[in-house]
This record gives sequence, structure tokens and C-alpha cells, in this order.
Amino acid sequence: MTVPFKKVVAPFVFAAFLTTTFFSFAGMTYGSDGRMQGDCPFSAAGASLCPSSALPGAIHHIDAVHSFLNVPVNSALAALMISLLIGILVFSPYPFLYRPPAPVSYTPTPFTSEDRKIKRWLSLFENSPSR
Repeated sequence: MTVPFKKVVAPFVFAAFLTTTFFSFAGMTYGSDGRMQGDCPFSAAGASLCPSSALPGAIHHIDAVHSFLNVPVNSALAALMISLLIGILVFSPYPFLYRPPAPVSYTPTPFTSEDRKIKRWLSLFENSPSR
């Protein structure tokens, strides 16, 4: 994925998660008849008593989010989703599962004429007699 595409999609995905989180607060406080359960916004497991501390409230919230996101999926939909995922992985232009090794160059770098001139000049000093 390109960087501009990620910059556009990431806020939408983040907003979707935040929307789901905030609407789950409202969804977990009301029953199927549309009334608040037990006259308590955090009624745990249908009991009319409110949680006495933060821990039972947190456990209830985690359970409510879990039940909010728990969607029954039949086998045909699961097979369709798995086949779509496999199709995306196989026919994608970007290799997800296999990346070929990077090519390694074993040829030495070519010398330019400037390099040859410098080496020739330095070799004169190396091969010259010392005084």
C-alpha cells in the first residue's frame, strides 16, 4: 500500500473502532425491550444491583463489548471469507507469503578513467627510488 493510501484509510479505521466502542456503551445499558436493565447503567448479568466497585463494572463492560462483537457466522459465509482471503493472497501484486531474495551483485565496480589516472600517479610514488 502506498503512503497516501495509508494516511487516508488509517483515520477511517480508527474512527470505526471508536464509534463501535462509544455506541457499545449505549447498547449495553438497554435491553431488548428498549428499557434500561435493572435501573442501573451497569447491571451485571441482569441483576438489579449496580456493581459496587470498578472491577465488576470493568468485567461487565468487557463482557458487553464481547457480546456486542460476537456475531454468529454460518459456514457458507466463513467459506466465502476464507476463499476471498486466499484469493487476495494468491493474486495480489504484492507478495505477502514469499519474497524472493534480494539480488546480490558479484561483479566488481567499474573503474573510471579518473580512478586510473589517480592510481597511475600514486604508483609512480610507490615505485620510485627513495633517496
